[in-house]
Amino acid sequence: QPLFTIELLRAMRARGDLVQDEAGHWIEGPVLDWETLPARVEGVIEERVGRLEPELREILSVASVEGEEFTAQVVAQVQGAGERQLLRLLFQELQERHRLVREQGAVTVGQRRLSRYRFAHTLFQQYLYGHLGEGERMLLHGQIAAVLEELYEGATETVAVQLAHHYSEAGDDPRALRHYALAGDVALASFANREAEEHYRRGLELLPREPQRALLLSGLGRALSRQGRFQEAIQTWREAIGLCRALGDSGEMAWLYGRSAEAAAEAGDSLESQRLCQEGLAALSGAPEGIGLAHLLCEAGARYAYSGKLDKGLSLCQRALEMAERLGAVEVQADALAWLGRYSGLSAEKSQESLARAVRLAEGAGLLEVAASAHNRLGVY
Repeated sequence: QPLFTIELLRAMRARGDLVQDEAGHWIEGPVLDWETLPARVEGVIEERVGRLEPELREILSVASVEGEEFTAQVVAQVQGAGERQLLRLLFQELQERHRLVREQGAVTVGQRRLSRYRFAHTLFQQYLYGHLGEGERMLLHGQIAAVLEELYEGATETVAVQLAHHYSEAGDDPRALRHYALAGDVALASFANREAEEHYRRGLELLPREPQRALLLSGLGRALSRQGRFQEAIQTWREAIGLCRALGDSGEMAWLYGRSAEAAAEAGDSLESQRLCQEGLAALSGAPEGIGLAHLLCEAGARYAYSGKLDKGLSLCQRALEMAERLGAVEVQADALAWLGRYSGLSAEKSQESLARAVRLAEGAGLLEVAASAHNRLGVY
């Protein structure tokens, strides 16, 4: 166990069990008693931490709640200490003298530079955290979350996972839920689909019956679909559709039907995809224009065109394009143009022009999935 070996030697040197000879080599000292040495790593850690002054131990205890990596400015604010004094103690005492932490550099947030540190080993952090009472831990988690949210104002998405964790441990479910949803959205945007699934599920555990559940289910369905788990995604969206219907949210309901139809198509079930489109259009008959409805019209048009019902399919795609243009919905415009270019029967030049326009729109808006699909259709043509 490398940690045990290193920490045991450091402890022996500090106690005088090991001394240097004239040549500078470390040798057995006159007071060394092998029978009194700790037999476990925990014993070594306990001895090391036990030698700390109360002020230094308190700093590390607060830091342990933030995690294996922690922010000096967060600890300073929670402790009510001066930032400069705390930075001096971290560097000179806890890093250089005791070797319990290591400086990790700084991050820039807005106009501020935040100093990051890491425990020399995760077992130090676990030991200190484990020796806090449950009530104190909850209080510290809440204070750390509040300070992090203040320091990262305007950029909380970069620490959404940490905020969700701290608010959850503090028992503040509403704030934890908000940040689990944000963390899921951030992970989904970067195609970290498994992480997104985990964040959405944790949020759902905190929210068994509330109306906001539909938004978490919507994100969870997308994370599942991107992993090829299409039936799970459709079932997840089915629950969300029921919630949206009860809430009268036709826009989100339309998005969910469209995504469900798309997932069924990707799973190779074209009949189920068409059925979901028909069910969605019937349920949303008379609903006001919206991006979700434009997406559903486009998806329905694509399914009909793909199955050989070109007139009906192209009519729906054209309706989707016109609605999306009125609403400024670039994603739906690009998708509708791609389907129209592929199936409209226009001249080769006009079809490729439509598909190329879809590519430009999607790439210009950073819509990677839509851009990839439009590129593929242009390549197929």
